[in-house]
Amino acid sequence: MVQTPSQHNIAVPDGSLERMSYLAVKLGELIMRRAETALAPLGLKPREYNVMTCIFAGEELSQRDLSRTLGLYASGLVGLLDNLQEEGLIARKRSQMDRRRHVLALTEAGKSLLQKAGLVVTALEDELFGGLSAREQGALRQLVAQVIATQERTAPNSQLPP
Repeated sequence: MVQTPSQHNIAVPDGSLERMSYLAVKLGELIMRRAETALAPLGLKPREYNVMTCIFAGEELSQRDLSRTLGLYASGLVGLLDNLQEEGLIARKRSQMDRRRHVLALTEAGKSLLQKAGLVVTALEDELFGGLSAREQGALRQLVAQVIATQERTAPNSQLPP
């Protein structure tokens, strides 16, 4: 149930607390806070987990590819990747397909940490979405993925600088 403005003692336009954009932001913030707490014992932040997951899942993924996939500015991503590399979790190497291109890869330590973090994130998702049936979780996952895919198709780089 969505809390009404009177429960918060704030003045907002009628129905704005039931807007999908408000609810999506609220859920995103909740998930981010919980993920920060859950991943902290591993020395990992949610954004680092997402970066490592994309690197693991992608073949021959460059920094530019990763930037576009995650919708992050390249300048912010470089610092994040530098930190992960300094911690021995990722490596930058030449592409086997195109020697002029540099790609990202997880190190063995990175793969090991990602596996542990995956278990933590699975447990967190179970807590967060455990009130939904498996069918409802599947529907939610599908709908969110559909909204993201539609936005990426219609405005592929709207979140990135030109």
